[in-house]
Amino acid sequence: MRSKLIFIVIIALVAALAVTGCSSIAPGGKAPDFTLKGLDGEEYSLSDYEGSPIVLNFFATWCGPCQLESPFFETAHASAKWQDEGIIFIAVDRGESADLVKQFKDYFGISFPILLDSNLDIFETYNVLSGIPVTFFIDKRGIIQEIKTGAFSSLAGLEASLDKLVGS
Repeated sequence: MRSKLIFIVIIALVAALAVTGCSSIAPGGKAPDFTLKGLDGEEYSLSDYEGSPIVLNFFATWCGPCQLESPFFETAHASAKWQDEGIIFIAVDRGESADLVKQFKDYFGISFPILLDSNLDIFETYNVLSGIPVTFFIDKRGIIQEIKTGAFSSLAGLEASLDKLVGS
């Protein structure tokens, strides 16, 4: 009877994991590929950047902490140091209109791709369901090296994470 109960519990756990889509969205796990349309109307896939380190930032225009860190991402993106390292910066917006996101992009002078997750599918895939911003640091092999929940409070903080990324 006891072994039957244990078997049922194990089956229930496996079924629950399958239904909830539990995945290895954690440091050391493979970053899930996706395709989204950018503000420029082009389609972008994470796999397009295979072989390059990637900074993947999930944000929304109304998010105060997201606004705080946006200039740090743009400064790092424009830096010759990080360009020489081949780091790709990508932002994913949380379901807002293209017009609103374009205003944000223009206001902060963002020159890297901003992708529109209108159905929040990628937010869900990456388990970014509660707080933003969340930033994933993905190495050249597509492995998540770090996940930063919350905003960077300085360019130096972001650059420390970039140093770790290129050193991985």
